[in-house]
Amino acid sequence: MAYTGLGIAYIRANPWGGGLDEPLHANYVQVLAEEHRLPWIYQEDGRWVRYRDAHAMHPPVYHLLQVPVYLATRSSELAARVSMRVFNLLLGGLSVVLVYVIALAAFRGRLPEAAGVTAFYALMPHVLLISSVINNDIASILVFLLLLYLGAVRWSEAMTWPRAAALGLVAGIAGLTKGTCEVAGFPMAVLLTYLADRHEGRFRAWCKAALTGLVALVLVAPWHLRNLRLYGSLSFMPDDGPNPLLPNQEPLIVQLMHDHFLPVLKHALQWQVNTLWSQEDWVPPGLRPYVYGVGWVFLVGGGLLGAIAYRRHRELFEPRVWVAYLASALPLWLMALYIALFAHFGWTRGGRYLLCLLPALGSLPLAALVWVRGRWRFGPWLAPALIAASLLALNALCMHHLVSELIPAHGQTSLLG
Repeated sequence: MAYTGLGIAYIRANPWGGGLDEPLHANYVQVLAEEHRLPWIYQEDGRWVRYRDAHAMHPPVYHLLQVPVYLATRSSELAARVSMRVFNLLLGGLSVVLVYVIALAAFRGRLPEAAGVTAFYALMPHVLLISSVINNDIASILVFLLLLYLGAVRWSEAMTWPRAAALGLVAGIAGLTKGTCEVAGFPMAVLLTYLADRHEGRFRAWCKAALTGLVALVLVAPWHLRNLRLYGSLSFMPDDGPNPLLPNQEPLIVQLMHDHFLPVLKHALQWQVNTLWSQEDWVPPGLRPYVYGVGWVFLVGGGLLGAIAYRRHRELFEPRVWVAYLASALPLWLMALYIALFAHFGWTRGGRYLLCLLPALGSLPLAALVWVRGRWRFGPWLAPALIAASLLALNALCMHHLVSELIPAHGQTSLLG
């Protein structure tokens, strides 16, 4: 209920284009609906130009899902925009359900921990932002969570050949929703297929894992081959913002040894975590150090306690889910860091690219609740209550700052007045 209420409030209050790249994604949907073809990017006067200003570097699954919504409401521009935003909110609602089910499995049915992880995800201002505007972030998270649910929960004990192929199909769809899901989802899908079947023999398990990977690759191959034909690269990203503090024209080893590398790495790590909580400018400037400080204490301090609890009480946790968390988090975070450091400096503040990792990031601190379980009757419920209350307060601050400061400062109006 809190997620839905806040999502509706953000849909109403956020001006058109208030979500990152919202008009570009809406234009993508229009090209698909009206011209029945994918948009593309071309060079003009030495610079890259988007056809009809559509976000053509993204794969099309999310935008295809939005096409029926647009066609049903395009007689009114406002109705189409609101309807497509509401559709995103519905996708986000489904992702909240999956987060709860996965967390319940990760903690072997313990409700306080599952509720805490769900609150940490569902009430995060950044999750509510991407759920209430038109972009493909929430759809990619939903498909990623579906992949995690099928591989680590639903089919974790019996990975038949058809299920291995189906898991590859979901991984491929995830990759065709957003490229970050390809990086996070493919290794996780292959590993989960192997883990689910290794009791039948390693060779058989690896064969099924190979099938999962092959199906996923076959599904995403046409998209990457199209990129190769159009742009000369399997994954196209305009080189429009390399890090100005590193000699980006030099070989990678030279950049790694540069005096600025460690400070730039520290800055990237710090701000990728800081911008997990909300789009940076939504948090009132005077409160940002406190919000970021509390976030770091929760993730680092709580995470260390949770890691110790997991190590000492492994019987209280479902290992397949935790392995899946790790298998997806490492490649995605490394990719995000690489792009932020060497390709696109804007990813330094790219916390939204890591939002699919929120259930994992929230689960580790909540694992520390094993220390109070059995000692204090209501102790385990204090953590999820505190998480929910803190995030509700942060949403209230963000909403007030958006409506009273940001919208007037930019001469904008809320989408629904």
